[in-house]
Amino acid sequence: MTAERFPADWSEIDAARREALAATMKLVVRHHPRYRRVMAEAGLAAGDVATADDLARLPPTTKAALMDDPDSFRLAIPEGESVPEEARTVWDVMYTTGSTSGRPTPFVNTTLDFWDILLLQRRMLAIRGVRLDDRIANLFPLTRHPHGAFIRVMHAAAAAHIPVVAALPGNPSPLFPDGLGQELDGVIDTLARTRPTILWGVPSYLRRVLARAAERRIALPEVRWLFVTGEGLSEEGRAELDARLAAIGAASARVSISYGMTEIQGGLVECTPATGYHNPLPEGFAIDI
Repeated sequence: MTAERFPADWSEIDAARREALAATMKLVVRHHPRYRRVMAEAGLAAGDVATADDLARLPPTTKAALMDDPDSFRLAIPEGESVPEEARTVWDVMYTTGSTSGRPTPFVNTTLDFWDILLLQRRMLAIRGVRLDDRIANLFPLTRHPHGAFIRVMHAAAAAHIPVVAALPGNPSPLFPDGLGQELDGVIDTLARTRPTILWGVPSYLRRVLARAAERRIALPEVRWLFVTGEGLSEEGRAELDARLAAIGAASARVSISYGMTEIQGGLVECTPATGYHNPLPEGFAIDI
């Protein structure tokens, strides 16, 4: 990849946060059903939330509140309002985990959100050391409801201008057309044919892929990274994946962990294995623990 520009220092991050938050609050106080009510109940005006520190003045939003009434978390901009088309257009809808009904909860992204997601995904790859000659194998399954894992891998490759092949493991539904999903051996055949340098998926499935490739004596020496997310992975688990990589001829490959959140449509990533996690878009995400 060409060199990605990150903010130079915290003063630049803070200035970008203030600008983005001011634009967001102008929309929120006029058009956001949930936060219009929350701010009115708290006696807050748009100008009262001008910095990331001011966010603490808002009552916390629980996941249960989102799941109970997801429509109230969507901007409701009437026709004729002077708002950029990119801020009112729904680009895509992802889903976050369960609800009291057992159904996933929709998480709506506008066009402006999606453009930020592309930048976020490109930043994640830059932190991980992805190059223009890399090739990604997307080993996440297609699911009944759109989840970030499968589709955002495709978007990450697009944002970095590098190739990606979706192996489509499994079958999400009896309604899924025959021949689109693949069993484990079909996935491994796809990897042998396309020779990826990055395998991206959940660690439990990547473990199965590497074990089966070794059983079949299929070498994948071009692999230099496993990108894992969606499940916890201990350092012992990382060491096991390292050993399985060696068994397919990729002893120099490394495991890079991402911890993702639906709310950011991406994840916090390692630059070097076992050294901690980076916020790829600090201008947009203020994380407080």
